[in-house]
Amino acid sequence: MLSASPPRLDGQEVLTFIAHMKVVSGKGPELQILLAHVGEQSRANEPGVMHYDFAISADDPNQYLVVEVYRDEAAQASHVQTAWVREAISKTMPLIESIDIKQYVSPGTRPIIMQLPGEFA
Repeated sequence: MLSASPPRLDGQEVLTFIAHMKVVSGKGPELQILLAHVGEQSRANEPGVMHYDFAISADDPNQYLVVEVYRDEAAQASHVQTAWVREAISKTMPLIESIDIKQYVSPGTRPIIMQLPGEFA
C-alpha cells in the first residue's frame, strides 16, 4: 500500500543547494580560505546547516563546487544572514567569474525562493 505522503530522506524535508563557480585564474587559494571558514563557522554555530563543503574540479583548478544542505527554509534564510556568510560573499564576488546555483529538495519537500544577500541577488 502506498503512503498518502511522499517519502522523505530519513523523514526530513531537506533543502540542498549546489553551486558551480568559475574562479578567476589564480584566485582559488583565496576562495578556499573563505569557503573553509564559512564551513567551519556553519558547522560550529548553525544546527540547521546539515552539510556545508566544497570541492575543486579534478579537470579544471578554476572550477569549484559548493554543496549546502539545510534542515528547512528557516535554516537557509538564517545562514545567509550570519556575519561569516555576509563577509565571505562580499570577499568572494571579486574572485569568481561566474556562479550557477541549483536547488534540490528531498521527495515531498517544496522548493523555496532562495534567500541571498544583495551581493548575489
